[in-house]
Amino acid sequence: MRFNKYFIMFILILIGSSILGYASKNSKDISIDVAGVNAETVGLYEKFEIEVYIQGASYTNPYDPAQIDIRAVITSPSDSVWNIFGFYDDFQDIDKWKVRFSANETGEWSYYLTAINGTDLAQSTSYVFTVTESDHHGWLMISPDNPHYFIHDDGTSFFGVGAYYPWGVDNSATGLGRLEEHGANMFGYWNIMYGGEGNIIESLDSGLGRYDQSKCGRIDMILGWAEERNMIMMFAFWPHDLLSNTVWAHQWHNNPYKDICDVEDFFADETAWFYQERQYRYLIARWGYSRSLGIWEIVNEINGTDGWEAGNQTEATNWVANVHQFFKENDPFKSPTTASMSGGHYWSEGYAEVDIPNVHLYESGWPQQYPGNPLRSSLWTYYNVTGQFRNDFQKPAILGEAGYTDTYGNFNVPSDEYTKLYHNALWVTWAGGLSMTPVWWDYGSVNIMSDEVMDQMLSFSMIVNKVDYAGYSSEHVNVVGMDCDGFAMKNSQTGWGWVREVNDNSIQGKSVSIEVNMDSSYVIDWYNTWTGEKIASNFRTAENGIFTDVVPALENDTPDAAFFFALAETGEIPYKLQMVPSDDELFIGSADTALITCYVTDSLGRIVADAQNEITFSVEGPGAFSGLNPVVPQNGKVEIDFYPENEVGTAEIIVSSPDLMNDSIQINILNKVIIDDFEDYLTNVELQNYWKTRTGTMAAALINDDYVGSGEKSMQMNYIIGEGNPPYAGVFKNLTGFPSGMEKLKFWFRPDNSNRMFAILLKDENNETWQYYYPILGADSITLEVPFSEFIPVSGSDEINPEIINEISLNVLQGSGETGQGTIFFDDIIMEISIGSNDIPGEENLFLPKMYSLNQNYPNPFNPETNISYSLPIAGEVKIVVYNIAGQLIDTLINKKNNAGFHFITWNAAKYSSGVYFIHMMTENFSSVKKCILIK
Repeated sequence: MRFNKYFIMFILILIGSSILGYASKNSKDISIDVAGVNAETVGLYEKFEIEVYIQGASYTNPYDPAQIDIRAVITSPSDSVWNIFGFYDDFQDIDKWKVRFSANETGEWSYYLTAINGTDLAQSTSYVFTVTESDHHGWLMISPDNPHYFIHDDGTSFFGVGAYYPWGVDNSATGLGRLEEHGANMFGYWNIMYGGEGNIIESLDSGLGRYDQSKCGRIDMILGWAEERNMIMMFAFWPHDLLSNTVWAHQWHNNPYKDICDVEDFFADETAWFYQERQYRYLIARWGYSRSLGIWEIVNEINGTDGWEAGNQTEATNWVANVHQFFKENDPFKSPTTASMSGGHYWSEGYAEVDIPNVHLYESGWPQQYPGNPLRSSLWTYYNVTGQFRNDFQKPAILGEAGYTDTYGNFNVPSDEYTKLYHNALWVTWAGGLSMTPVWWDYGSVNIMSDEVMDQMLSFSMIVNKVDYAGYSSEHVNVVGMDCDGFAMKNSQTGWGWVREVNDNSIQGKSVSIEVNMDSSYVIDWYNTWTGEKIASNFRTAENGIFTDVVPALENDTPDAAFFFALAETGEIPYKLQMVPSDDELFIGSADTALITCYVTDSLGRIVADAQNEITFSVEGPGAFSGLNPVVPQNGKVEIDFYPENEVGTAEIIVSSPDLMNDSIQINILNKVIIDDFEDYLTNVELQNYWKTRTGTMAAALINDDYVGSGEKSMQMNYIIGEGNPPYAGVFKNLTGFPSGMEKLKFWFRPDNSNRMFAILLKDENNETWQYYYPILGADSITLEVPFSEFIPVSGSDEINPEIINEISLNVLQGSGETGQGTIFFDDIIMEISIGSNDIPGEENLFLPKMYSLNQNYPNPFNPETNISYSLPIAGEVKIVVYNIAGQLIDTLINKKNNAGFHFITWNAAKYSSGVYFIHMMTENFSSVKKCILIK
């Protein structure tokens, strides 16, 4: 039942009139009936228009419902009752009363008309009309299943694509058709006189309390064009101009409200509100029925009004709430409301009062995230604002104005850069969870929405309609790409996203890792965002909640691509085995194990959940398995523990099953962990962030490339001892423990022939310490191997437990030498296991890995440091970065060329808050992501 306060007042008047004995007078003095209808049969959500015949009524203002109130009471086939306002239409002097309605049920509807004229009442006889099926989906509304998105009245999902109405350029049907041809399904429109749009609705010509029929006829026309094209309109009935006498555009002098209140008092003036209520009722009566009247925009840029500027901001916000409430109570079609501030402002208080939060995003109002890279800064600003909306409101947010020429790069319009800016804004807000594209501002300049820009909207619309956005709740997804920015959303059914190369280079061949809900097989479809074409479809298997794919081949150095992913359908016929280790590299030790996972898939790579094939694991090289072997899969998956049996080398693990394609992986079982090889530091400052001077001493760690043990860099330590300084000096590095089984420390050392004493100090998390001394004699380089048994306990037990070591110090003591200064060098500081010469053949090649790997950080969870080990089978560029849960890059650990081998680094996360983070390693041929947890 759809009632409002006006209908209740009407009923009360009817009751009162009956009591006073007015019924006989009503039937005699005024009468109301149907003069005609536009059609006896209409389709769902199509306009049913009643022309009203009224006789005997007396009034001076047909727009004043206090003088004459016309309406229809309409009953649906399911007996819901709709109370619909009538309105007076005098466009082109037709002098007619009308009622407009659109129906959301098929079948026979009934209705009658009513009129109140002073104390006179009238009611028509009852009529019927028929509603049939149509292709229309109805009015816009907010999804009850996912309030961040829109649906139509029939439940169909709606994602908005559009720009502002092209007034001042081509304000005919042709202009709207150009938007439609380029994929638009919505547009913004102002109640303003600009661009050949005639007067405003309540104008100086019409007078206060009356409505400019030329303007109203114009809006009828535009909504009719929109209905023909299945487009919706966001209708701003109070642009800031009309409420401004001194701020920005000044049009208060064209507003008839100037005769009843001062401009700064508009929001709180009671007389102004009296007339506003009547105008809003008229808007609802004339246009509320239309499936193309999508959004009521109460005010466009409220901070551009004199009332706001004068400090009446509380009154302004309360006014927005009152207007919103009026529409909620009186619009039977329940179209959503919005309100906005100008670019650069986020108005939380106002957004709380309306259905749709609305930011106007003009870039100069927001800080650049990447100075020097305006295109990347631009897309991140769009994404950050989109993300703030989703965090703050369970509502479908929009960027109600955006673009124009106010950009970080001050790009020429038109230009390739400006086209890319618009392109990026479309895709990043879609992938960030916005409910529609940014509504691009195109006031009076055809250059802004050039053909090249419009083509981006077309290719965008060709791709994005593949998801039921509103049908399921959705959330952000972490996407990590090699030299890429990645953004994605997922719901319970599917996911969608967008990746872009950070420097606008080709995205082709870049690896992308996506966080998903479960370990299973997924299908990922890739699209060329510049052409709208699907370019590839791949099946990938997720492990530990992440799957990785590579952006397929694209033409013309395309910098970005879109993707959709979903759980793959269950495979039918087992075809092959696919194995994924939990770690690609193991450290030796009795406690070390690796969980090996194997999936049974079909020929397309889909997991065969009901596979019953007996699966056998075997190993060539060191190590063994524990648990059942062979084993039958459960839900298409088997797992087995592998342990190295205190051996080192390369183990090839093979999984096999009769009639299936077998699989194998190589696991490198190491006997050493690199504490530091100094290859990854770019500056002395970066080195000194890890190797710090001991408190109270004079020492400094510097990068050196003259004396090295291997590779291209070593650490030079300058020191001063004695003569007013402490008799020792040194540097230290924080550690986070090592795998069990480590037996000795090994490092390259170049002394300075000072006859002083070199001392290594190890400390554990219990503050127990051990020290080793070595006299500094001569100046020739040497590789020192120091078994832990040769360290002298300073405090605590005799035995060192490498798993809880958290600090190493390299110190020079005066010893037998003189006071003064000196310089020593270090390289390739390693912890390792002792191996006899007969244990492993070809020992010189033992530590060259057979594959790329990024291992799970150790420890995990951690606070505040964690170790990260990785391997490179060949020398090459490697980059390791850290992302937060929002997918934002927060730290770069390595970005340079590394030698082949096994490497070890430490991440100090002291400045970051507790939470989930993602470590991403990238090389030219490899990408891997590990999830880690910081707990403080």
